Amino acid sequence: MVENTTIYGNISLVYIVFFVIVITVSIMAPDFLYNLSSVIRNIICIILIFKYNPYKKIVMTEQDGLIIFTAAVFLLTSSFIIDAAIYNLDRIHAFFKIY
Repeated sequence: MVENTTIYGNISLVYIVFFVIVITVSIMAPDFLYNLSSVIRNIICIILIFKYNPYKKIVMTEQDGLIIFTAAVFLLTSSFIIDAAIYNLDRIHAFFKIY
């Protein structure tokens, strides 16, 4: 079984990459922020559907519970962060001084 430190390290890495992507997209192509949100939701949903397909027999483990919980929290936080980035586009551009 995978150690919890590895799982939490991977989760942290995903959030760091996500923040970099959101900031980059909001600077370079702010019109694609809505698309980014949809792509993230679709990828997570596809992963969860394949992993927890109701047509195959699965035995839930503690790690499965962590995956489901983390996916739900990531969906919530990514929606919040992207909405906040869309709302504050002018401030993001002013902070990075790009027009």
